[in-house]
Formats: sequence, structure tokens, C-alpha cells
Amino acid sequence: MNIDRNAAREFICLLSDGGWHEIYELHSRYRLYPDVIFSLVRFFLNNGLIQKEGRMVRFSDQLSNKHFALLNKLQKTVRPKALDNFEAGRLTYAYRYV
Repeated sequence: MNIDRNAAREFICLLSDGGWHEIYELHSRYRLYPDVIFSLVRFFLNNGLIQKEGRMVRFSDQLSNKHFALLNKLQKTVRPKALDNFEAGRLTYAYRYV
């Protein structure tokens, strides 16, 4: 799985309404580069996640649990490495007012 996870997240967000979308929307809405968009479309097509007709794409009607597991994995974020050295004493004082 060698794709940009943030771009995949935006792609999933765009298609989540279940309708047909023009591929150009990925560029106009999220400012993704064409090579990123084409690699996303190819990845999603190869894994059976989307249907494509011309320039229009949407989620496949036949998504299985395996497909949903892959979609969930693509949407997960990774904990930033900067948080590994985070000390409890550096917390803000906002928790006192809760």
C-alpha cells in the first residue's frame, strides 16, 4: 500500500455520499496533484472499492467486509513522533476548568 494516506482520506471523504463524482473534483476541492489522483483511482479500482465510468467515480455497490476494513485502515492516522517525548508537566491548564 504505497499511496498518500492523507490523499486517500480526502478521496474517501469525497465519495462517502454515495454519488458519482468527477475525478477533477479531487483537484479542485483538495488541490491534489494529477499523479496522486491517478494513483489513487488506480489503487481503488484494483482493490474493487470504486466504479469508474469515464471521468466519473463512486464507491462500488458490492463492498464487502474486507473492503470496509481496507477503507478503515486507510482513514486511520498515525501518532506524531513529537508526542513520544511529551511530558505531563507541559500540559495546558485547561483541564482545571472542566
